[in-house]
Amino acid sequence: MSCFLMLTQTRIVPWLPGLLFGGLAVGSGMLTFFLPETLNRPLPQTIEDIENWYKKPKRQTQQHEMSAVQGIDSVGGNEPAGNAM
Repeated sequence: MSCFLMLTQTRIVPWLPGLLFGGLAVGSGMLTFFLPETLNRPLPQTIEDIENWYKKPKRQTQQHEMSAVQGIDSVGGNEPAGNAM
């Protein structure tokens, strides 16, 4: 149906089909910027995963990551045994 409409429009306004298809292609490309970033993240498999996609991780997980980065033992607050001199 759209092919027929484009053929009839080409006779009346020759630049309209190109503008229409080009505009839709550019608009679709711009909309992809609003998709969520998935680099190095597992893709959601369930509806619950999608609902939790933007929720912040629990505070305990963030503290554990910080102690691992700083090299501090999470139990005693001391440096790991391998670094002691």
